[in-house]
Amino acid sequence: MAAADGAGGPRGPRGAGGLGCLALATKRRCYVEMAVDLALSLDEHGAPPLTLVVDPALAGAAQTYREVFDHIVPLPEGYGF
Repeated sequence: MAAADGAGGPRGPRGAGGLGCLALATKRRCYVEMAVDLALSLDEHGAPPLTLVVDPALAGAAQTYREVFDHIVPLPEGYGF
């Protein structure tokens, strides 16, 4: 989430008052790509920070798009969905 001073993540400053969005991608790369589409759409509309949570199998794919997310959080190994 963005800092209280609005510093934000790599996508720039945020003025969302501590609010944020969460996307979850597990098992299939297409879900990472859908999260990227969501991030780009939200960014166009000045949305709050976006965190992507991914399973270990998709962590590498998610890092390819790290510039569009404020945070990428890998799930621990064995955490199943």
